[in-house]
Amino acid sequence: MNMTTLKSWLQSHGWNEDAGIYETGSGDVINYVSYRDMIATAEQWAVGWRNELGAGDSPFIALVWMDQSIRSITSLFAVILSGGIPIPLHEYTVPDEVIRIVDWIEPDLIILPDSKLQHIDGELQLEGKYKGYRVIEISGKDQWCFHGEKTTSFEREYSSSQLDQAAIIFLSSGSTGLPKGIMLSDANIMANLMQIQRDVQLEAKDRVLLFKSLGYSSTFTGELLLAMLAGASIYLCSVRHPLELIRFVDKLQISYVCTVPALITALDKNRSWSFPSMGSLRKLLIIGGKAAHNTVQSLLERIPSTQVMIGYGLTEAAPRVCSFILNDVPDKAGAAGLPLDGIVMQIRDEFGEVQPGTTGEIYVQGPNVMLGYYKDEVRSKAVLTEYGLRTNDIGHMDDDGYLYVTGRADNAMNVGGHTLYPESIELVLSIHPMIAEAAVLSIEDAHWGERIIALIVCHQKDNSEQELYSYCQQKLQPAQRPKEIVVVSTIPKTSSGKINRTALKPLYLEVHHDKYVH
Repeated sequence: MNMTTLKSWLQSHGWNEDAGIYETGSGDVINYVSYRDMIATAEQWAVGWRNELGAGDSPFIALVWMDQSIRSITSLFAVILSGGIPIPLHEYTVPDEVIRIVDWIEPDLIILPDSKLQHIDGELQLEGKYKGYRVIEISGKDQWCFHGEKTTSFEREYSSSQLDQAAIIFLSSGSTGLPKGIMLSDANIMANLMQIQRDVQLEAKDRVLLFKSLGYSSTFTGELLLAMLAGASIYLCSVRHPLELIRFVDKLQISYVCTVPALITALDKNRSWSFPSMGSLRKLLIIGGKAAHNTVQSLLERIPSTQVMIGYGLTEAAPRVCSFILNDVPDKAGAAGLPLDGIVMQIRDEFGEVQPGTTGEIYVQGPNVMLGYYKDEVRSKAVLTEYGLRTNDIGHMDDDGYLYVTGRADNAMNVGGHTLYPESIELVLSIHPMIAEAAVLSIEDAHWGERIIALIVCHQKDNSEQELYSYCQQKLQPAQRPKEIVVVSTIPKTSSGKINRTALKPLYLEVHHDKYVH
């Protein structure tokens, strides 16, 4: 691929005439557009939007509220084709959060479907009067209209050389829940797209099931753009239960799925499905966290003809960093993979690069590493180091170069002199058939420094205290075993679906009278 920008690629790529995007409801196709027709529509919208904006060639920033629809994807591409910088918003973003994001980003445009505008129109109009942005309402299949006054120029208080190079900005709450605007360049996106395709080797005959939020860089680059590049068709849907995934794969004859460990764990616990239901699935990629060793081993046995891939990445790396095919090296279950072509990883501690087998912080170098954080030069300088992107993830490499991710540096717990990470304990707990979800925290302890608390959501009301305690004794090292296990109705999450760790201690203090104490 010789194109240097995402815009020029969209305009010049030879689209597969037989491939496109299908919208599905309960598994039935309700709408379809070919890639060629979608890009043609996006180009028409781009021309119309530019004329309506009346701001010449000035760059602009547009928040694009993404639902699982063709029109939202068309809107995103229309921003790119009109020379703007899109910021995709998750479909589940609540109105109050949208207003906070608008206040922080200071966009020139907000683009959203009519169904969303109905819920937030009053707040946007009030804000827009003094913020100066305009709203584009997308209605029906290909209709749009502007709200607000025309702007003669797009001027903003914040500017930087990194923003000037940005092709897209993704929002990530991170582990703390604080918003981060991750600026990615055309070079970042296009480099990682090609790295992923060389690794995954998607084909035109493939059918891709896309159900993760289009607000994630992994969905945008690793699924949407990947399928378009390969000439494979996409099936948009919403998967709210693991068995729905099985049904969609079976009914639509899906051959490629990219999903997260939580869904795979839930799927493996359910014994009501069998191999024929997943017979069309050629490749399954698991990203977004560590999958338990037992779970992925079981998966290999239950879908033996499917190529199971494990991957690791982060939005700051556009997003994919490494992966591997588990079928080829089943003894590497638990690993995150080998670096993709053109990517260099290091494990470092306070003294420098460490030897294989030694734990440290993961650093990433490559053409996919972000430009920086929007409106946060201090944080950008802290993570963009001379050794590469400082990921804040903790892990080690083995002698074969495979990466193993242990947890997050800012989640570390000190128990009796042992540095532990809640993610490792949560992974073990999540395997137990009684446990639907688990979150681990620590509180101060006069004897141990910190002691471990496990908050769990159970599948059933009747829970055996002794069974859970025995399970922890069998599966966890002494220092890792929770001193208390507390049953809760739900685990608090951030807007991006991660565990909201700042909310765990208040929840524990609120409900700890229902705990099991060991």
